[in-house]
Amino acid sequence: MTTYDRAKTINSLAVAMGMQPISGKDMARYDTARGTLYCNDNSMDIGNVGAAISYFETMKLKALRSLSPEAQRVAGFYTSAINALKFVKEKTVEETGKSTV
Repeated sequence: MTTYDRAKTINSLAVAMGMQPISGKDMARYDTARGTLYCNDNSMDIGNVGAAISYFETMKLKALRSLSPEAQRVAGFYTSAINALKFVKEKTVEETGKSTV
């Protein structure tokens, strides 16, 4: 059985996207019963995560249409974000048993 640390996953995504890591205090605002993360007065539930995945997939496809090295690099960023968000979504579904909030 694979174990994971949600805080570490979220912090890794934040750093990859150029943000500051979230402190342990901020991570305490994850509501496991609802599958919702509260961050900077914003809530991210599984619906928000699904919408973000769709957005990043669309942007990745647009980036891949260009053959420039910069566009290919940006497509890699989108791929990282998509994979991280899918991981968070899957773990939220596992923990809450809910596929939607």
